[in-house]
Amino acid sequence: MAPKTKLPFIIKVLRFYFSTLGKITPALSSKLLIKLFSTPQTKKVRQREKVVLKGALHKKVTIEGHDIQVYEWGQGEKIAYLLHGWEGNGGSMGAFVSPLSQMGYKVITFDGPAHGKSSGKTANILLFSQVFKGIVGQYGPAEIIISHSFGTSVMLYSAVKHGIQPKAAALLSGNDKVEDIFHEFAQLMNLDQTQENRLFDTIKSDFNIDARELIMSEYAKKSGIQKALLIHDKNDRIIPYSNTEALAKNWPAAKVLPVENTGHYKMLWAPAVINPTIAFFKALD
Repeated sequence: MAPKTKLPFIIKVLRFYFSTLGKITPALSSKLLIKLFSTPQTKKVRQREKVVLKGALHKKVTIEGHDIQVYEWGQGEKIAYLLHGWEGNGGSMGAFVSPLSQMGYKVITFDGPAHGKSSGKTANILLFSQVFKGIVGQYGPAEIIISHSFGTSVMLYSAVKHGIQPKAAALLSGNDKVEDIFHEFAQLMNLDQTQENRLFDTIKSDFNIDARELIMSEYAKKSGIQKALLIHDKNDRIIPYSNTEALAKNWPAAKVLPVENTGHYKMLWAPAVINPTIAFFKALD
């Protein structure tokens, strides 16, 4: 039998609260759950990320009431956007900057709201996509996009809701059903079914969206993206490989490349991911 994972003390406290007092004040409990779910942890920028970001043109722009940190490399007319994942930053996908710049792209990325040097305490797919829409509005349409994890959901949602449709895109470790992420969160917080259902109801009431309908495989088919490379580690412990299989199903634009021994985060700097991604975009011309 595998050893049980030891829960942090704060998680134990929260689980106790939601199983006791949280049931007495359900409305307040749901609000707190949404805040917890939407608050990314602040993670240290790694040295290799700092090196890449140091060579960028830095600019702050105001979008949706947030001061967003934007990074830009290269002088090309065609724009390549990089969308980092949850708790990432503009440097997370820095390994793609140099090869894309050498191909003649202007490379642009940004710290999402409540991430990196951008302002805010909480974020979600709606806000992130609105910020992305604002960035594209200021810098120009996307020729290509590379997205990772949560950033892939943002990209697909933005393609359908905001018409941001690149010539081609590379989707790394993408997620299919947003509902699954909420379900995992509910399990972590030890919520019962009534509490979980109330959480979805509160999201719909507060954000005017049904989180259960955020199915990225459906958005992919509606996205208008004509060529897509989907790369995912077959043993990904954060987002299971089956998510990419679901994204690719019935999406003619999709080409799937399974990889191994890259993990969920390290894949962003792994040659097994970077090389075929760059080759994919070179083949467009």
